Amino acid sequence: MINIHQFEYHIVEAHCGCHCIKCISTNLKTNKTSEADADGYYDMHHTCADCGTHFDHLDGQTFQTCDVCGFSDGSSTSKK
Repeated sequence: MINIHQFEYHIVEAHCGCHCIKCISTNLKTNKTSEADADGYYDMHHTCADCGTHFDHLDGQTFQTCDVCGFSDGSSTSKK
């Protein structure tokens, strides 16, 4: 079960059990990337507050920039 607390539009605290795919930290900031389905689930990206890695919740793709969330680590290319 995912417990969700909305703080600002598209920025939420989601307790989904995810860990950073780079440093394994659970200190993640979460951004909604879709509207909620009928069951309340929505797609999301996480940004690690410890190492700064930005990644897709489901497929693990990492991003140096993200047009959906507006995230940028200062680089201009994305990676997988």
